[in-house]
Amino acid sequence: MASPGRERIDDVPDVFKPFVEEPSFTGEDGVPVVTACLWREATDDQWHHGTIDFPSSHSDPDGVTELFPLLVDHSPEAFQRFAEDYYEVPVDLEAVSDVYALRPLDQELVSSLNAEVTVAELAQDISEIGYPRAHRELRQLAARPRLPAQKAHLAAAGDRSSAASDGQRLDSRPPRNPH
Repeated sequence: MASPGRERIDDVPDVFKPFVEEPSFTGEDGVPVVTACLWREATDDQWHHGTIDFPSSHSDPDGVTELFPLLVDHSPEAFQRFAEDYYEVPVDLEAVSDVYALRPLDQELVSSLNAEVTVAELAQDISEIGYPRAHRELRQLAARPRLPAQKAHLAAAGDRSSAASDGQRLDSRPPRNPH
């Protein structure tokens, strides 16, 4: 059997090998010093890890369930529990579910998660990650000098609600209840 550090990275895809073979992550003997190694390629629908021969007598032998609960349970409910615990405020599960479903961000959705933040303040971050936006807000933000129209266009490319017009709700659900 491989050394414990090595088996965590044996299955890492070639695209990530340079990162795990980085000398900063190995001991003097050349063996990787790795507590955990998880990867997810752009086309993957889940996280992956190396194949490790764990003892069957322990329910969480590698501690992943305790260390990485959001990677083990990637549901909106799990994120809501995490956020409520971390930020010590109530978090709207319907809003979290909307984000998980990649529903276009509009001010109503953003405000239901954080009333102190505006879509305009998030514009650059939203464009950089390609998250869908409501078209009306995209046009307004694209006109601003700090958000190039090209970036706004790229964000719109992922927006599946292109037929919606200004003022029209982007889905058929009723407005969300903030309480």
